[in-house]
Amino acid sequence: MCILIYKPKNIEMILEEYLIESWKNNPDGAGISWSDGKRTYLKKGFMSMDHLLLFIDTKRMEFESMDVLIHFRYATHGSVIPQNCHPFVVSDRIKDLQRLKYKGSDLILAHNGIISGKEYIKKTINDLSDTMIFTKRLHTLGKTSNEIQNILKAGKFCLMYPDHVEMFGYFIEDNGVYYSNTSYKPFMWDFKSSYTFDYEDDYTWCKHEEECLKSGICYHTEEEIENECVYGDPDFCPLACDYQEMTTKEKMMYGMNYYNY
Repeated sequence: MCILIYKPKNIEMILEEYLIESWKNNPDGAGISWSDGKRTYLKKGFMSMDHLLLFIDTKRMEFESMDVLIHFRYATHGSVIPQNCHPFVVSDRIKDLQRLKYKGSDLILAHNGIISGKEYIKKTINDLSDTMIFTKRLHTLGKTSNEIQNILKAGKFCLMYPDHVEMFGYFIEDNGVYYSNTSYKPFMWDFKSSYTFDYEDDYTWCKHEEECLKSGICYHTEEEIENECVYGDPDFCPLACDYQEMTTKEKMMYGMNYYNY
């Protein structure tokens, strides 16, 4: 899945509980980049949550006035190693792409998603991920090329310059911070209530979507979600789309519904 988080300058730093949840859902390494108006910085290859949180705590006050990108990786292409964590210095040199620390004026890139195309998913001698291959091509072809523009517009990317950040794709805004998906958001189970609704002739799976999103409660039953995940679109309900990732024990608990806390 991965999650990419962008905190603009002069916005309060991301809540620690959101960072912890992001790591739990995307545990294959993390990286962070920031800019101060004159330079871009990068530190990545955090392979434990405690290491990442400790680093952020030491710079939390400093980060308040800066643009900050944080990426939590869920590996799909490339090995689970520090060098394959995002973000990446935009370069055509593999040594630069694999940098674990950087300070300079180069462009920094981070991405949430999978880049399609055989040239991006093929195995390479240097164990490059799809995003690393794209980053090389971005440097070589330039941002205005048709190939690069098509991929940027079809995905979720952040490009960090020394004095600003450029975003591509849909991000969720939460208290001034932008998240590429909902895997940063903890869930709290509700065992006290159950919810029912009347069927209607024009019933569709998205009938309660607006109501669900406002209240934070999923009104679909476990059986409905199970059937839809098996036989239909698993993303039919924004608050139930994580059902497939649950353990058997969690699925048993799901019958009582939950709050998106």
